[in-house]
Amino acid sequence: MGCSKVVLVLVTALLSTPFYGNQISVPAENKTEAPVAGEAKACVYARDVKRFEILSDELLLLHAKSDRLLLNRLATRCSGLRKNMVLQVGRYGSQLCANDRIEAHHSGALAGEGFAKSCRLGKFEDIAPEQLAALRRSLKTS
Repeated sequence: MGCSKVVLVLVTALLSTPFYGNQISVPAENKTEAPVAGEAKACVYARDVKRFEILSDELLLLHAKSDRLLLNRLATRCSGLRKNMVLQVGRYGSQLCANDRIEAHHSGALAGEGFAKSCRLGKFEDIAPEQLAALRRSLKTS
């Protein structure tokens, strides 16, 4: 297999790797600096994200290194997205960015099988544990 084919296969595998259990595996190297509270960032380094949590059909929580929490309000409401779904993130390069595509699969289905809901990420904001607790309470009552 030629060098260009090997690179293409490797890049394709990295971009289409499913993240089962709402988690992604990340190497333990380098950290991004936390932005000023409330500052929305267009991109975050994928290596800093430990796992995803679906809060609602429009909100994702990213659990990052050093107990950092990032809130992502999806670009548009993703009707049909449920908390027990498994996310597959399509990213380009080393970062997760606003407008990157995510696919949500029912937890029993393998990637590429069954129903998949496709949505786009929004910007990323740091959220304090206290703010997250209040957000969780408000989501329960709505």
